[in-house]
Amino acid sequence: MAAAGCAVGSFLLIIDLGLPERFANTLRVFRPSSPMNMGSWVLETTAPLAAGSALLGGVDGFLGAVGGAAGYGAGLLGLPLAGYTAVLISSTAVPVWQDTRRVSPPLFVASAVTAAASLLQLLGKTRREARIVRTFAVAGSVAELASSYALDRAGGRVEQVGKPLHEGRSGALLKAAKACTAASLAFSLVSGKRRWASVAARVLGTAGALAVKFGLFEAGKAPAADPRATFQQQREGRGGREVTGKTAVTAPGQAVVS
Repeated sequence: MAAAGCAVGSFLLIIDLGLPERFANTLRVFRPSSPMNMGSWVLETTAPLAAGSALLGGVDGFLGAVGGAAGYGAGLLGLPLAGYTAVLISSTAVPVWQDTRRVSPPLFVASAVTAAASLLQLLGKTRREARIVRTFAVAGSVAELASSYALDRAGGRVEQVGKPLHEGRSGALLKAAKACTAASLAFSLVSGKRRWASVAARVLGTAGALAVKFGLFEAGKAPAADPRATFQQQREGRGGREVTGKTAVTAPGQAVVS
């Protein structure tokens, strides 16, 4: 699953950059201050490790040990890989993504845990493995719900900025994400030997993980097209003013106050 996801992610990143050579250029430097550069390095380091683990993990001897080590490496890098896209969008000038920059990465990581657990529940498992995956699913769902409410609180500090988190298509997606994740958590807790509850938990968990990503993406589009969101964010001392200490926009007839 990780190897396939990294392969698809690498392909989509190259498409998004427009030209294949641009992707190669991102790996010519190592710049910790650049989310895009760090994300490219994390993705392209995780991809061969995940592939190596998939190919060599079940082999005996030295190659098997190499595959096992690659699996641990891919698992370690999976944490920043799951959250770096949130860091990337938070580094833009989009007001709602800026104001939620401290809570969106944990939300993305928790969402990834929920999605991974939901997919793992589709696979054949021993009884011990099933218990581990169920615990993993419950932990991911609880963390995702907590992070979702933290997102609402962070985005709601400036009313005009936080509106898309509750209104329109983005608000509907984020509400659906909470409902699906909460239902998935409930079904995971009572599943036991009830196959229908287990199926419902994994379907709802996957749906919730998808909805929260698309919901936050849609939420960023609304205030970006609404100048009032940027104006109000600046006047509340957020956005660029947090860094510069100066108001970037003012009301008509007002002077800039530093």
